[in-house]
Amino acid sequence: LDAPWYDPARSGQGLIVSTSGARFGAFMAGWFTYDTEGAIDDADAQHWFTLQGPLPTAYGEATPATIFRSIGGSSAGDATRNTHAVGQALLTVHDCAHATLEYVFDDTPVAGAFANRNRSMDLQRLDACVD
Repeated sequence: LDAPWYDPARSGQGLIVSTSGARFGAFMAGWFTYDTEGAIDDADAQHWFTLQGPLPTAYGEATPATIFRSIGGSSAGDATRNTHAVGQALLTVHDCAHATLEYVFDDTPVAGAFANRNRSMDLQRLDACVD
């Protein structure tokens, strides 16, 4: 599961997944996406969310995760102001190279333009599978 994953149907969108291993049985993913208007060439339209949830124990198992949005911060090192839970997701890993992310954002102001949005993404692993 530790790998970059992308959505071939949505250029420039995907997840970077990191697992804590068997000891803690959890994963965290950075989710890079664009605003709901789809303006992929606008730097202000880029959004990052994080996902946190338990590791799937078998292929085909839908694993729940919480979607978080951090407000503030910058690549120059400015601190974030707050991190808020803004939705729920289900991650299903079908095999070492294919997964599906189903998600629904809360209907709250902190979810911003993503409020009440629900969709599904078919993901492919960007690098080779490791046996």
